[in-house]
Amino acid sequence: MDYNLIIIGTIGGLIVQLARFLNPEEEFNFSQLKDYVPLILNPLISGFVVFAYVYSGTVAINSILALHIGISAPFIIKGMMDMLPTVYQKND
Repeated sequence: MDYNLIIIGTIGGLIVQLARFLNPEEEFNFSQLKDYVPLILNPLISGFVVFAYVYSGTVAINSILALHIGISAPFIIKGMMDMLPTVYQKND
């Protein structure tokens, strides 16, 4: 198994999170845990997705593809989460 591809995928997920710092509209308060969770969780998810591709062995993966999978994995997961139905509470 090529662990370099998993590291490259994890770096791709980290690039997405670091790009958030370039957005002047977002405010970060690093005294709260909620600002650290995506910074740690998204690169781990990206690395896991690349691991799943490498472990399956069905697709030949090079470093560019591993980086692309790592970058796109957080966006795909966010898109799936946005499709979940929201529950509205009825006000009496």
